[in-house]
Amino acid sequence: MSPSLQAGGRKPTVIAHMQDGTVPSRQRVQPDAAFRAQALTHAMGREIRAARLAAGLSQRDVARAAASSQSRLSHIERSLGANATVVEFSVIANVVGLKLVVNFYPVLNRLRDGPQLNLLETLRTQLPATAGWRSEVPVPIPGDLRALDALIQLGRCRIAVEAWTRLSDVQAQLRSAALKRREAGADRLLVLLADTRHNRLAWQQASPMVRSTLPLETRAIMAALRRGRDPGGDGVALLRIRRPPTAS
Repeated sequence: MSPSLQAGGRKPTVIAHMQDGTVPSRQRVQPDAAFRAQALTHAMGREIRAARLAAGLSQRDVARAAASSQSRLSHIERSLGANATVVEFSVIANVVGLKLVVNFYPVLNRLRDGPQLNLLETLRTQLPATAGWRSEVPVPIPGDLRALDALIQLGRCRIAVEAWTRLSDVQAQLRSAALKRREAGADRLLVLLADTRHNRLAWQQASPMVRSTLPLETRAIMAALRRGRDPGGDGVALLRIRRPPTAS
């Protein structure tokens, strides 16, 4: 999450994230989130105080306009307002001439679910030995935290793979995938979709709207990939997830 406080010509942006190349465990998720929230709260308090002083406003003036108290504003400015709400920050920011903007950014070490990993592995095992395969490939833009789910290398052809276990908002999902493919410099986009009843029905309804964007279907795509060939276009492949063998 990245709140950005903007005032006048300044565009200070607060970005707090942790990337150590590992997948966070359930035990780590909550402490890491609390650490990031604390860092963001401290930074926003400093931004509010700096903007208030630059505008020549007293704490009493700002607190009155924000329907708050001077002691509350003092706590927020001194980074003691950890329980301040987004609405509270937004109102105070407006009073001192700032605008609170909050964005969410995907991180490279996001927690994946088992079905998505199994879906990607199902595709990987059907590729020839000559095909290159990389997972979690970062978008090569400084400061950009997005990553392709996988990248297939077939000779000179680079295929961006985005794996979806559930089709929900196809236009939003496809827009995100297409942007990552373009910015990663891939030649093709392969949307890998889990072959479930829900996804088959959802794709039947959505396909007329995106047929021009994803013209190739499962049979043609997989036939080309199994032979180590460029499929010749973008498309969607529905694959039934193969469960990994259990240890005896």
